Amino acid sequence: MKTARPVEEWPDCKYLQLLQEVAYVNHKNLIKAHLEDEKQTYEEFRAACSQLGWLEVCGVCDARLTSEECFYCNESCTFCIECVRKYAEDRIKEDHTTFPCCNACDSVFEIHILQMAFPKAVFRRLWLKIQREELEKAEVDLIVSCPFCEFVVTPLAEASVFKCGKESCRLCTRKSHIPTRCSEVPLDKEVQIRTFLEDKWTEAVTRTCFSCKKSFIKTRGCNKMTCTCGASMCYICSQLISGYEHFDVLDGKCDLMRDESDINREWVRKHVESAKRALAAKLKQSIPQGKPVMSSSQFARKNFSSSSI
Repeated sequence: MKTARPVEEWPDCKYLQLLQEVAYVNHKNLIKAHLEDEKQTYEEFRAACSQLGWLEVCGVCDARLTSEECFYCNESCTFCIECVRKYAEDRIKEDHTTFPCCNACDSVFEIHILQMAFPKAVFRRLWLKIQREELEKAEVDLIVSCPFCEFVVTPLAEASVFKCGKESCRLCTRKSHIPTRCSEVPLDKEVQIRTFLEDKWTEAVTRTCFSCKKSFIKTRGCNKMTCTCGASMCYICSQLISGYEHFDVLDGKCDLMRDESDINREWVRKHVESAKRALAAKLKQSIPQGKPVMSSSQFARKNFSSSSI
């Protein structure tokens, strides 16, 4: 009767990187020779494919590819890894979790294709985001998400601490502070001020869809913004729009192609001034008389100077 092979437990090593460097120094010549052999084998293989007419062409950049370098959609459109990765990164930045073919052939890239194109850490974040969206669509009850990453889970009802890579409080979403109550956890005054101004800063450079309330940031393209829910709005004035009639600079309307950095700069200035006034009133109520403290204007000038806007 066969028995299971015993599992070998490797001890934790604090000096793994150092040991790797020592191993490289001791075997440097062998490693270099191996890499040279791999390079030569690849060049010979590519030359043979070229002679036989087996090289394929990327549908975006027209790069010539061997079969091992090709990435395909479900309809077998061919792409290189750089184009697939860049396309998927743009889709992720726009908050999409589906990836239609770059050639608009009504097909899609399967998830295993993206897994091969992305580094492990990047793909893990994408996979967690896809899972989270699927759970939301399924309307599963009692879904809780980590405040520090995309990880979601259905915890026990009595659990007060959320655990993934970090432990966080389910009530206040800060780092776990058990057994202290949420209301008893002290916050440094400067941290409160910084958090307040950073929140206002974020509000200044984000827009919120009037239909689904999803927040987004524009990084390039025109100022007609279409949300994933289908609603359209102007990035400059946040008005609801349906077409491009809203944009006409000569008629005193919004500029369709105005750079988002100029728009964000104006919004940031307005929000920072508003935040400083609100913060001044807040500090006046919360700080005892006669206690020296950095004013909201001084703090804003120190941490959010006009040169950084």
